[in-house]
Amino acid sequence: MKNAIILLIFVFMLAFCSNNFGQNNKSINYKIEIIRSGLLMDGNCYWTITYDSIKIKKENIDNATDIYSKTLASAERLIIIDALKKVRLKKMKSKYVDNSAADDAGEYEFEISFNGQTKWFRVYQVKLKNIFYLVKVINELIPNRYQIGYNDRYFDY
Repeated sequence: MKNAIILLIFVFMLAFCSNNFGQNNKSINYKIEIIRSGLLMDGNCYWTITYDSIKIKKENIDNATDIYSKTLASAERLIIIDALKKVRLKKMKSKYVDNSAADDAGEYEFEISFNGQTKWFRVYQVKLKNIFYLVKVINELIPNRYQIGYNDRYFDY
């Protein structure tokens, strides 16, 4: 009888805990789209990051197109989600432009969908701390030749 009660308690706890853990680990959907344009010596580049994957399309100035795709591992998804949680989409403006900056640096357009919100904004030579961090996280997951140029070197010009 004692073993049956312990077994019943164990089964009940297992069912209760697995249900709660299942709710906490529900997939959080997100989509990040980034476009880099405006570079004379390089073509446009498009990054699409979703819960499942990273897809990159790089248009070269010789009209060739280079494509890269990567499936995200569970740990990589969590890193991106953590970075997205730092971004306050509701507070983002639609344009961040440094009008005193040189006119030959690339311009970035972001569209981020996360937690039921979607925000589009454009960045030119302005460092947005949480977006900068998000890009750094994404760049750590992709090869150098496909990295998003919104990094420390971007502000050297």
